[in-house]
Amino acid sequence: MKLIIFNNLYDFTNVRKTTNNDILYNRVFKTLQSIYNQFIIVSIDKILNKRVAKVIWLMRD
Repeated sequence: MKLIIFNNLYDFTNVRKTTNNDILYNRVFKTLQSIYNQFIIVSIDKILNKRVAKVIWLMRD
């Protein structure tokens, strides 16, 4: 099994805003988990007024 690793940006501007980063991370994690097999959120930034998570996807070849 080979893993393909690449960077991507996940826009979660529309995720309900919260002051608790743990809850926010958890919501983004669960949303992505329902779509992709494995992934690692490495950072969350605000880019052009959008909240974006930089994600490393680990996909089966």
